[in-house]
Amino acid sequence: MSDAGWLLGVDPGKTTGLAADVSGRIHVAEQADVLGVVLRLAEWVDVFGGLPRAAVVEQFDAVGPRTSIGLYPAFMSGVVVGVLTLWSGDAGPAVPIERVRPQAKRSAMAEASDIAGPGMPHAADALAHLLAWQRRQ
Repeated sequence: MSDAGWLLGVDPGKTTGLAADVSGRIHVAEQADVLGVVLRLAEWVDVFGGLPRAAVVEQFDAVGPRTSIGLYPAFMSGVVVGVLTLWSGDAGPAVPIERVRPQAKRSAMAEASDIAGPGMPHAADALAHLLAWQRRQ
């Protein structure tokens, strides 16, 4: 596990929301493609001093018909988990992935939306998952 003092929140989808809590300081981002997500994660790993202690990822429920838009959450979850696993390499065990149900964010949505700001719904979702998970610990 990483010694870095930060946690990652992920709202996977066609536009993926990312949130980081670095010792109480919040960072948010929204990325609309795979390369953007990977580049932002790489930036955060460099700036925050290593891999996150844990990643809180919204659990994708593959319910109903499989459409191209509906498969984005599963695809982007795989990208984030895969990249974190590859980057952990020989440095130790992979980053723990905490999968959370979509409704788990409800208790923190208002606060997360205020922090993320207008026009950042996916970042707010990622942050809400992260904040709600932290409170349950």
